[in-house]
This record gives sequence, structure tokens and C-alpha cells, in this order.
Amino acid sequence: MHELGMATALVEQVEEIARREGAARIVRIELVVGDLSGVDREALEFVFPFAAERTAAEGATLAIEIVSGRDLLVVAMEVE
Repeated sequence: MHELGMATALVEQVEEIARREGAARIVRIELVVGDLSGVDREALEFVFPFAAERTAAEGATLAIEIVSGRDLLVVAMEVE
């Protein structure tokens, strides 16, 4: 399941951003996912909590908006 690898990479990227900004915890991550990206929304939502375990993103809400295209973008992140 490539969504687990994507979720792990996502967590690593948002953790780096949070660290750089001095945030201790990631509360919410908003993604835009293209309908032609090959990402299975339900699978990504399912594996995200496993990828986020014991990280600053543990317990974070993952909000996904499906749009036309091939993109997978982090459009917003809420931190504490």
C-alpha cells in the first residue's frame, strides 16, 4: 500500500516545518489531492494515524479535499 509511504513522508515533512516554526504539536493538516493522483483517500485516512504515532502529528486531524488533477499538496497546517 503506497499510501503508508505517502503518509510517512507527509508526517516527516510537516514535522520538519513544525520544528522550524517552533511548534510542539501538529493539530490539523489540510491536503488537496487530485483525482488523477492515484491516491486512495480512504486508504490515506486509514494509515495516517499509524504513520503519525509517536510524532508531533499524533492525534492530528487530516482533512482532504479532492480536486481535479494530479497534485498532492499540503495547503494548511495548524500547530500548537
